[in-house]
Amino acid sequence: MCIRDRLATESLGHGRFTDTMLEVLGASPQIYGYKALMDRIASRMPPEQTPKYWRVGAEDASFESQLVFSV
Repeated sequence: MCIRDRLATESLGHGRFTDTMLEVLGASPQIYGYKALMDRIASRMPPEQTPKYWRVGAEDASFESQLVFSV
């Protein structure tokens, strides 16, 4: 999700965030923690897009620190 004052961009029908996430996961599929994943994605995004990690609901430390997409 981008900051509220920014717009998401697409190229050739793919969102930049999705393309970057796939690139990050392809380079390092063993990422533990969703915030770590988001930080890696954000570090590769252009300055006009700044994705943020926002938790919804109760804090769950074991979920947030697990291998991403292992549910």
